[in-house]
Amino acid sequence: MGTADIPVIVVHGGAGTIAPERRARVREGCLGAARLGWEILRSGGDALSAVVEAVAALEDDPEFNAGRGSALTRAGTVEMDAAVMQGCDRGAGAVGCVGTVRNPVRLARAVMDTEHVLLVADGADALAREVGLETASTEYFVTERQRRRLEEYFRGRTVPHTGTVGAVAADALGCVAAATSTGGRVGQRPGRVGDTPIPGA
Repeated sequence: MGTADIPVIVVHGGAGTIAPERRARVREGCLGAARLGWEILRSGGDALSAVVEAVAALEDDPEFNAGRGSALTRAGTVEMDAAVMQGCDRGAGAVGCVGTVRNPVRLARAVMDTEHVLLVADGADALAREVGLETASTEYFVTERQRRRLEEYFRGRTVPHTGTVGAVAADALGCVAAATSTGGRVGQRPGRVGDTPIPGA
């Protein structure tokens, strides 16, 4: 990668089939997140900040399976995972099974400033409170679309998996960073942690 190629950011809204009526909204959500990250890079911000804020924008958008709009466990709850990494110092931070923090990716970024790499469940939620991250009630995260998907799961129907969102960026100094966030799988057992918050997975 030459210096003429940076800064740069790429954002994705997850794998899976997108219903035709949702495609425009999903595309606009991805473009908006990419623009947000690009503005951070364009103003001299670092790659880590750009990817965290781009993914936080996707978490705030109910069209995506991350943050608000996360898949529901078989208990009807939300358990979210997220991770961040940066290449310049190989730093990493991740969280799993969080249910109250509005933007799990920001909490994963906060883990990078601790002596740990991965925090889960109550311990992760406690760190969110400690560093002053915004929290929300369960009702904030649950959308009607995900309620319907869980109902289909209980009826024995195949519910297509819509996956993890993410972003990768390189800043003007050539430092590369990546961030990813997910609401998991429809009907997963409470307590499941997928591959999203596992560095290297």
